[in-house]
Order: sequence, then C-alpha cells, then structure tokens
Amino acid sequence: MLKTVPKAIVRADNIYSPYLTHQEQSGYSRLMNDFMQLCEQHNGSERANDDCVHALILAESFMRSVANHHPDHPYTANEMEQLFYRQTLGRFERHDETPPDFNSLLGRVAAKFNARALNLGQEQDLDGLLGILEQGGAVVVHHPQSVFVKTDKSRAAIEAGDKMTGLDINRPAPKFAEVIVALQSIGIFANQMIIHSGIVSPQMVRDAPYIILQIPELDCEIAVCDRIGEVILVNRPLVGPHLFTMYDKKELVGAFGMKRVEYRGDWPTELLGHILGDAPADKSQRARVDTQKFAKTQSNQPSRLTPEMLLIAMLDYAQEQFDITKTWVLPKQYTTDPVPGMAGANWTSLDLNGREGCRGLAKGMTLPEIQRVYCLKAGKKPIPDAIEVAVRNWKEHGLLPHKIEVKPLTVERILAAMLDYAHQQFKKTGKWVLPTADTTDPVPGMAGENWSALNHNGQKGCRGLAKGMTLAEIQQLYGLKAGLKPIPEAIAGAVKNWKDHGILPEEIEVKPLSVERILGAMLDYAHQQ
Repeated sequence: MLKTVPKAIVRADNIYSPYLTHQEQSGYSRLMNDFMQLCEQHNGSERANDDCVHALILAESFMRSVANHHPDHPYTANEMEQLFYRQTLGRFERHDETPPDFNSLLGRVAAKFNARALNLGQEQDLDGLLGILEQGGAVVVHHPQSVFVKTDKSRAAIEAGDKMTGLDINRPAPKFAEVIVALQSIGIFANQMIIHSGIVSPQMVRDAPYIILQIPELDCEIAVCDRIGEVILVNRPLVGPHLFTMYDKKELVGAFGMKRVEYRGDWPTELLGHILGDAPADKSQRARVDTQKFAKTQSNQPSRLTPEMLLIAMLDYAQEQFDITKTWVLPKQYTTDPVPGMAGANWTSLDLNGREGCRGLAKGMTLPEIQRVYCLKAGKKPIPDAIEVAVRNWKEHGLLPHKIEVKPLTVERILAAMLDYAHQQFKKTGKWVLPTADTTDPVPGMAGENWSALNHNGQKGCRGLAKGMTLAEIQQLYGLKAGLKPIPEAIAGAVKNWKDHGILPEEIEVKPLSVERILGAMLDYAHQQ
C-alpha cells in the first residue's frame, strides 16, 4: 500500500507544482527509467517492442494506483500523466515544453531503433544495418554470386564508362532502412523477416545491389535498391530469391504481376498497401510463421516454381526450335532437350511437379495444361500463330499472353458439356455418341478446355473433382454407359430432358464393393453362362 500525503492533490496555477511524495516520485521514476533504457536498447525485434510497451504499461498502472489514493484530484488523465512525468523526469525536458502523455511516449518505443536504422541508411552502411536486424532475429542470407533484378535490356547497352553517374539514378537514398521503419508501423519486426543480399555486376548501370526482403507471415517479398532511380518491387505470393536472379524489372512486372512503387510522394502508404494485400491490418489476427524454420525449409528444398516460369521456359524453347527448324513447337512431357534458363531441370520432371502439385505449383498444372491455359494449344495440337505472337511479345516487351480463368470443375458442368456435345454429334451424324479422353473436338460451353484435360483432372482429382472422376466414370455414374459401351437410348433421353427442361439425369447410387458382392456377381454370371 502506497503512503499518501495528508492533503489530497489540488489544482494550482501550474499543474506541474510538486504535489507527489518522494516515495511516489522515486517509484514512478524507476519504472520510467526502465522504459527509457529498453527504448535505447531496442533492436528492431518484436520481443524488444513488446518489452518496451509492457514497461510503459507498468508505469501507467503505477500512476493510476497513486491517483486512486487522491480520489478528489482535479486533473484530467492527460494532465495526470504530464504531472507525473514532469515531477519525476522533468530535469530531462525543457520547462517551456508540455511534458508527453502516454500516447506520446508510445511513439518513442521504436524511435531509437528507427533513428539508428535511418542513420545507417543515410551513411549507406548496409552491413551495419543488416547486423542490427540480425541481432533482432532477422534471417540474413548473403549470396556472393547472385545479382538480383537484372538490368533492363535497353539500359544494359549503356557502356560501363557512361553509367549516368551525374544523374539522379545513382544518387543514394536510405530506401531499405525506410522500408524497415514502415514495416514496424504494421507490426512486422526484424524477427519476421528473411533478408537476401546479393552483389552488383560490373556491367550493370546501377552501383548498388537490390536486396530481397521476404515476409512469410504476409506471403510476400520486396526488392529494394538504395538508389533514387530504382523502383521498389512487391511480389505475392512469395516465390524465393531465385526468381529475381532470372529476369529484369520489366519482365518481373509484365510476366509475374509484381507491383512497382516509385520513390516519391507518399510512397510508404502505397508500399504498405501492396504488402498487406488482403491480410488483416491488425497483426493479432494474422497466422504466425516460424521465420527460422521457413528459411531453413526454403534453403533445403528445390526452388519454388510458378506457371509463368514454366511458360517462359517453353517460349524460350519454342524460339530455339524455330531458329533450328523454322517450325513453332512446344515441349512435351518426354522432350529430352535442355530447359532454357533452368540449369539441371528436364521437361519430364517439370511436368511431374505440376501433375503432383509440387514446388509451389497447383496440382494438375502440367505442361499441356499451362499451354492450354495460355491459349497456345487447342486440344492436343499447338497453335503456331499463337506461339509466334507469344514469343515476340515476351522477347520484345517482357509480356506473357493473357491467361484463361481456370474455374473449378464440377461433375454437373462436365455432364452438361457432354450432353451438349452428344446433341451436336447427333445433328451431324445421326448417332448418339459421347466424348472420350481422346476426343479432339471443342468442349461446348467451356472455352479453352479440352476433353483430354478434363479427363486428366478427374483422374488425378484436380480443380475440385474427386479423384477417379474421369469422363467414362461420369458417363457410367449417370447411366449413359454400360461397361465400355454408351447407351444411345439413355443419351437421347438425357439430352431431351436437358435441352427441354434443363434437367440432368439422376446419379446412380454407387454402393461400396465387398468380396462377398463381387463373388455373388461372379456366381450369378457363371449360372447365366
């Protein structure tokens, strides 16, 4: 229990007059000095930030307990906070300034760390800044042979002696440090970062490296260079630093949809908007990620792939083949030629990664599926004109063809397409037939799809279909097929109901199989024979 003075705190002309007992002043002074010391030692980590906030909360609780012993004091909450601060730590403040309240003190939590970071950024001491972040728990990975973000082809032609050193492009700016400071405002601290630092090639226009800052918790990565003329790039989802070693800025934006942030105006607000995306602004609502574990997994496993990376390799391959054969062709699953831009990879393994949904690819994203999604293929046949245009746009402008929206599949959508197809074939041939996995005709009502891909997705259980739900299985499930043979009467009835009333046939109940059921069927069959 705190000792109280005989008289209650009363308002005077100057609210900073000495009304607190020595015991109250020393207790509050000790707590506030602890808070100040923790702020001085802030290393950019979440733990350091929480420790500072907790120390301030203790000081505030102490003040409230003292104030409760003077229930008739006339001060507002802010005046009480200022009174305590001036009477215990006033010697550190100018007397003509208003002492800070707790909201003001919260601004000091990371102020010392931010000041150190920005100072190192101004001095272009990247190693010093990375060292502080590493102390705060960041995973720092040095790549002594990697150049992140290739120089644009148009700029790479500039001779080494004409590197525009007199222009703003190579003027230093503490952009990386400012990004670190901005991230703290949305609750991203050093221990939630993986930082990759590379090198600068002598042939490059810029004289400072790009740094790749990954935030696993937000599934994004940022490319930053401390030079005025270099844009900041934000990529989502997080792929890995290898992506930035393969392409230039124009290609990264045009092919992978990265967001450009120019270093001007209110750029931090724009940057944080891209970084957060759909993630909650309140950090307590985000799913936490073990950054150390994530970094270890990232280094021990094969690099992640994206459909765009495979598409670019296929376009480069198509260009190589055209130069040799004057024919526009695409690689297949069993193509044995090298994969352009992917040393050590082969087309079979890339197709398998997509088939099984490995290395960041969605399950079913095979080579033929990528070619189909980007309209380079119709059925099983490549479209030479589309390939030629796609190669030219990629080589000259760093742009990839538009992607078809890949909608989830349902058995009902496929069944309706099969009935429409059967109706079309009946009008042409007078026969009721159903599509198979080898049918090359277009899929009615499903632009860009082909029967082989639909069958494969059902076989592997991709795009929302249950595994094993092939074309033949769907036909049998809805009574349109018996064994390997279609049932014309059933198809005709189903088509009529679909066309006249919009009604699909009813699904046949599939009972679980047992040894006894199969044995009984075998005996019945033997008896019939």
